[in-house]
Amino acid sequence: MGRKVQNQPEAEKKTNKDKVIDIRLGIFFDGTSNNKLNIFEYRNPEQYQSRWTKKYHEFKRWTSISYKSDFSNVAKLSDFYQQEKKDNEYFGAIYIEGIATAPREKDTDPGGFDDYMAAATGMGELGINGKVERACQKIIEKIGGILAKNENKGVTGIKTLKLDVFGFSRGAAAARRFVSCIEKPSGERIRHRGRYPSYYDVCLCDVLKKKGKSLPPVNRIQPCFLGLFDTVSSYGLNFKDDVKELTLGVSKPEMVVQLVAADEYRKNFALTRIKTANGKSKELILPGEHCDIGGSHNDGVQEKTILKQEKTIVHHNMVQTLPAIYNGYKTLEQLLEEGWINSKDEKIRVVSNKYSVIPLLLMHSYLKMRFNQDILKENRIISELAEIKKRIDRIEQYPLYRFISTIPEQMEPLFQKDDTDFILLKNIRHHYLHLSASGGLVNSPAKNNIRLIIDDSK
Repeated sequence: MGRKVQNQPEAEKKTNKDKVIDIRLGIFFDGTSNNKLNIFEYRNPEQYQSRWTKKYHEFKRWTSISYKSDFSNVAKLSDFYQQEKKDNEYFGAIYIEGIATAPREKDTDPGGFDDYMAAATGMGELGINGKVERACQKIIEKIGGILAKNENKGVTGIKTLKLDVFGFSRGAAAARRFVSCIEKPSGERIRHRGRYPSYYDVCLCDVLKKKGKSLPPVNRIQPCFLGLFDTVSSYGLNFKDDVKELTLGVSKPEMVVQLVAADEYRKNFALTRIKTANGKSKELILPGEHCDIGGSHNDGVQEKTILKQEKTIVHHNMVQTLPAIYNGYKTLEQLLEEGWINSKDEKIRVVSNKYSVIPLLLMHSYLKMRFNQDILKENRIISELAEIKKRIDRIEQYPLYRFISTIPEQMEPLFQKDDTDFILLKNIRHHYLHLSASGGLVNSPAKNNIRLIIDDSK
């Protein structure tokens, strides 16, 4: 991408000797119902009591799930992105709250309620387009903050605005939407229908022209890196047309990395691939379900083995037995054989969230020069996961899974029962990997427990 961004009228351009700088920003789109500021507020309520009564604060916490999860991998990465100046290049990080969660004017402001319609559809002010619009506005504010520093007084232009963009789940869809619309808006972006329709400002170039007139001109915008944790768009009611509606192609970044959840197969969690990547790209399938890869599971979650007990019903003198439904919508034999439970009598298992550090550090490894290395100190691999960490470190050369060109496309393991890799995964599943489908409207399984995979090139 090399198009000049004309955010300043010709007549206002300065004619004195140019003083130009480069800016590189990390943009972090969190997943649906993930919000690191809400989590911090939930864990530190005493800091937010001045403007909210305790009763109201408690009500908000218990009706909005974004307060009660753990930090996602996108949120963790955002805390360690480079902030210091290097030579003539300035850095900054922008965190965008997850879909369905309310933004704050200041980090110290109390948070709002989650929007359950946005959580269900990915639409609205707190939906995908709304978050992309917010990212564009925050970029203008961040550039303004960098230019306000004394050393940057008199800057006449920004030579290159470089962008490293990350996203998890629907946040990954928002990240793709943002990158694809940098130069030109496309796809579905209507905000309000009627006689005078309005639209979401999802195009960074357009936003710079309209709202960045006080800034010096940006000569070039370059998306350098796109890091995706298991893209799930789930936009509107028909998820199969999201690639076109949201322009989810990934042809513009220099490098694209997507970490895919091998054990995810919920009906509403279709994966969007990255086949349209023109530059260097890596699409790696890792053990674990959606939040094992993207983070946000709390530590020590309890998972029941049986979701519904076997039931016998009598109707018109006919006896019918409804079989038990087990967690993950697997059979009891599968749960035992694959290592999810240790015995048929096990009623509840307690699952750690420590495994999600492995995908975090894997993503970090592709752009580690842009992060403060304290991320390694604060996200260590526990000894019980050392072997699987070593195995995943070699996953590029020796994959654990692959995509197969069936109709529809599927994923399959590259190991057989009793192979070394099978045994390695079986040994960690019970304590460290979560089961995908647990029933209900959101967490129901896909047909035959086979995840829908969407080709972004079609």
